[in-house]
Amino acid sequence: MNSDRLSIARSLLEQRRFKAATRKLKKRTSLSEELLYSELLVMQNKSQIALNHLKSLLRLYPQASTVILKKQPTILQALGHVEAANELSCQLARENTNDILGYLSHLQNGFDPVIELNASLENTLKSNYEDPYVKGVAAYCLFNVKKDDSKYDYLHEGAKLIRSTIQYHHDANIQNIRSIANYFPVKTNDQDQITQYRSPIFIVGMPRSGTTLLEQMLGSHSKTLAVGESVNMGRIFAKHGLDSKGNINLSETDFAKARTEYLTLTYGEDSNKRTIVDKMPNNFIYVGFILSLFPNAKVIYSGRDPIDNCFSIYRAVFQKNRHKYSYNQTELADYQISCKYLMDMWIRKYPNNILNVKYECLVKDTEKELRKLVGFCELGWEEVCLDFHKNKNVVHTLSAHQVKKPVHSSSVGAGMRLLPYLSELAERLGVEANKTGIVRQT
Repeated sequence: MNSDRLSIARSLLEQRRFKAATRKLKKRTSLSEELLYSELLVMQNKSQIALNHLKSLLRLYPQASTVILKKQPTILQALGHVEAANELSCQLARENTNDILGYLSHLQNGFDPVIELNASLENTLKSNYEDPYVKGVAAYCLFNVKKDDSKYDYLHEGAKLIRSTIQYHHDANIQNIRSIANYFPVKTNDQDQITQYRSPIFIVGMPRSGTTLLEQMLGSHSKTLAVGESVNMGRIFAKHGLDSKGNINLSETDFAKARTEYLTLTYGEDSNKRTIVDKMPNNFIYVGFILSLFPNAKVIYSGRDPIDNCFSIYRAVFQKNRHKYSYNQTELADYQISCKYLMDMWIRKYPNNILNVKYECLVKDTEKELRKLVGFCELGWEEVCLDFHKNKNVVHTLSAHQVKKPVHSSSVGAGMRLLPYLSELAERLGVEANKTGIVRQT
């Protein structure tokens, strides 16, 4: 019975039906339910209440203290207690030396390295019996903690190991991305109904291109509802835009039904008086479908220097089965090129709906670029958008610790400075360095 209740509550949480999820979890009788309730509080931006709840669980379930404590550092970080978050996360890393994936998460969240773990990571990497994925994660950990040039050897080894565990049909994926624009624009049969809907804002582009930063800025506006990395549009497209064989077929698509399903799923129990900010980078693939559902929608294309962007992706380990192309420099470059190709196609087809925001411009002259962005979205200027980093919400992406700080430009040019270690990537992107160290694009 508890497992059924837990499953239903998790489904409600994913649908943003927070009140229904709260009712389902009202009589909690297990640690799993209590932990899900803490996630529910976080999703409702009740970070302090979630933290207090987790602390109370330590008294109720002392035997599960590690599991409970692991939920706390990112919440502390969001609340601005950076030192306490770092101290707790380091403590957990020292106490759980076998949790290599947890340690990588610790490092990718911006917490300090625990140097005494290096020897065990090296042993894991050298083991002939360890799972390749775990060895790959160990290599990424060593990349993050090493200070000399040997770190890039660990990076390449980690990427190669993880890629060896992934089933991914690269050529087919690239072909699908490049061909999807051919199916749009498409006429829908309910144009007269569209004006009654509040058109969402979609933030798209490559991962690690500044999409989370843009979401935090727009999500701070009083008239918006930021819903995080929602998979709803992809699911709606798969349900209404593909035939039984998985091929694109829009001839019988009920766009009104698809639109209603998207809004219902995405708003959940939130008021539809606010404008949705849907930040899912991969939605760049579905821009044509998005603008068929919402012809007045605003699409924000987050662009970044290709080498910087790709290096930021290549150096990260994502959740399993996400961004499968990211562990091979050539495949990563192909994906980057295809993203730009497709976005250029969309811009030609829908020039009035898409704004290209360049990351480098955004961090150099933030207020100017942000005013342009807010104006494009027809929201009206609010100073609070500049203070996005003071937001106490928990961010669930690799950029979490970065967007809790004021805008900075420290990552601009990072990839260019490392071209000697990214030769395959640079060659595919058409970038090279001459002997003077000056970079040029071929």
